[in-house]
This record gives sequence, structure tokens and C-alpha cells, in this order.
Amino acid sequence: MTTAPKPAIVVVDDDPAMRTLLISTLRQFAADYDLLAVPDGAAALALVAQRAVALVITDYTMPEMDGVALIGALTALAPPCPVALLTGDPTPAIRSRAQGAGAVFAVTKPFRLEQLVALVQTALAAPARSAPIPTVAPGDQRAAAGGNLLASSCLPATIPVADQRILEDPWPICS
Repeated sequence: MTTAPKPAIVVVDDDPAMRTLLISTLRQFAADYDLLAVPDGAAALALVAQRAVALVITDYTMPEMDGVALIGALTALAPPCPVALLTGDPTPAIRSRAQGAGAVFAVTKPFRLEQLVALVQTALAAPARSAPIPTVAPGDQRAAAGGNLLASSCLPATIPVADQRILEDPWPICS
């Protein structure tokens, strides 16, 4: 009897060093997932078409297709694929575009690996929802979510208490 492959967490980044760092970090807690890395949006779309994917983590700045365009393409699938954005550009315009495209969260580089791990664990543990969760505005529930969560079809409104201490950090996730 053949067993189905584990769902995957896919890292999409044109920088090989960042792909390696993210995969090695995720490997420490994601034993129930296949960890895959691809260099661009086209490769990510092809991979998602072939197998079950629990979460895609994408960089914003990539050639051919930026991270927000990839988020839009993946969240338009049926069922939608949860996607998170990593960006070195913390401007409100990028946050707004990521939110509008359906990102489950966005992390501004540089970031602490503990922050990313907490957000990934929260996204993976969240049940699918039929309606989007309202955006947590900056300043609202700052201790609970740091204003970090974007509108989402799969994240709870706040991060569990165990993860709050990780997010109370001088590096903003989205400012």
C-alpha cells in the first residue's frame, strides 16, 4: 500500500542562501511536512498544481513574478493555498497589496527566526475559515499580534498566548 505524501511547506525565493536558511529553520519543527524550495513563482505554481501544500512562504522581490502576484495566483485556486510574504520593503503599499492578495501574514526583513516560526506554526495550526478575518490594525491588540496579521482565510484573530512573547520584539513584522 502506498502512503500519500505529506503536505508540503514551500519556500519561494530567488536567493539560494535565503531558501537554505528558511528550509533549515523549518526543518526543526515541521517533521509532519515535506519542505520544498523553489526559485520563482512559476516553479511554485507548478509544484502546487502537483501536490498538497499546507503553506507557501514567498519573497516579495523576484524576477518575472513578484511575491504579491504569486499570492494572488495561489489564493485564487480552489481550494486556496495559504501564502505568507517575506519582504525587505516594509512600506504600507506592500502591506496593502499583500493583504489584498490574501496573504496570511507578512514578515519584514530582517526578522528573527523565532518570529517566523511562531507565525508559521500559527498558520499551520489554524483551521480553514470560510470568511476572511478582519485586519488587525497597527496599535490594536499590539501585545497579542503586534499588528502583524493580515486579513486571512485561515488564521485566528490573535496569536496564542504562548507565541506572544516571541512577537514582542524590536524588529517589526509589518509596520
